[in-house]
Amino acid sequence: MNTMDTTIRNIDPEAYRQLKARAALEGKTLGEAVSEAIRVWTDSRLPLPRTGSLGQIPPWSWGSRK
Repeated sequence: MNTMDTTIRNIDPEAYRQLKARAALEGKTLGEAVSEAIRVWTDSRLPLPRTGSLGQIPPWSWGSRK
């Protein structure tokens, strides 16, 4: 797998701490955990349209507000 070095700014400190702790518990590097989180987040979204406008994206239910 190809990798890259990058800098990410403005990360929630508590979310970062939790990600770092979970990665350590699972024997993963922080980079592996971030890559997995990115894949999970992007896979859970609707595919982007190849052409057209944002108005062509069908409505998406984010669940009920509680």
